[in-house]
Amino acid sequence: MAQQARLVRFDRITLIKAGAIRGVGLRLEPTGRNPRHFDITFDQLDEGIDHLCGCEHKAVANPYRED
Repeated sequence: MAQQARLVRFDRITLIKAGAIRGVGLRLEPTGRNPRHFDITFDQLDEGIDHLCGCEHKAVANPYRED
């Protein structure tokens, strides 16, 4: 673990329920670094982004942000 790159911590994070992501046909794949983190995957870039942007979401301040 000491050799792994440190995770980037952004000022804001976007929360989307897994059911909303799967509901528009996108896939969730484990990142392998944290059991609670997933990558969102899809086959066609433009279509995938359109579906992702259409998901209900909430943007919030990242409580784990370190300056």
